[in-house]
Amino acid sequence: MWCYFMRGGHFDAVELLKAESDADAIKQGKVRFRIYAHAGFNAFEVRDGRRVVYRYQVTTDKP
Repeated sequence: MWCYFMRGGHFDAVELLKAESDADAIKQGKVRFRIYAHAGFNAFEVRDGRRVVYRYQVTTDKP
C-alpha cells in the first residue's frame, strides 16, 4: 500500500507502507502524517492500487 501526502490539493510526496491490513496501513499513515506535519502537508491518502483505503484532510474552521 502507498501513503500519498498532499499540499494544496496536490500529491507532493509518497511512501510505501508495509502493512498486513487496511487498519495497519491507516495507522502507519497517521503516524507518518504526524511526523511530516512540519513540512506543510495538509492531507494524506492511503491507497491500495487504485482503491482509496483512507483519506484525511486538516480542516480549519474559521468563524
